Amino acid sequence: FAGMLTHELTHAFLDDLGTGHRLPGWLNEGLAERLGYRTRGQDGLTPGQRQELEIALQDGRLVPLAAAAGRFRYLQGFAAVLFLEQKVGKDALLAVVRRTMRQGTFEQALDAELRWTPRDLDARFATWVDHLQ
Repeated sequence: FAGMLTHELTHAFLDDLGTGHRLPGWLNEGLAERLGYRTRGQDGLTPGQRQELEIALQDGRLVPLAAAAGRFRYLQGFAAVLFLEQKVGKDALLAVVRRTMRQGTFEQALDAELRWTPRDLDARFATWVDHLQ
């Protein structure tokens, strides 16, 4: 119950100023999943989640992140948030989130904070998934 509550409260927090819609769906769900799983004691991917991501990569369903739909969007978003935390750090990830929610678009925030395009993000995320152990 605590994990589900944390997930939903994360959505409420992200939309506190009415700007949560500026975040891509995968990022909004990914942050909520990340915090929900952490509340449940899970800090990374399970073997089953890794396998599902690897299959999605092989099937061409992993990226682009923006195209995610349905139940898979939760896992994809969770994994993408883990990837960003590991690759650029929590502070940089949160800087992208804050900038997106304050002004402009996610794409502009991604460029301003990381000097990445959505295509760069997708490619780096796919490479990370391809090298999961």
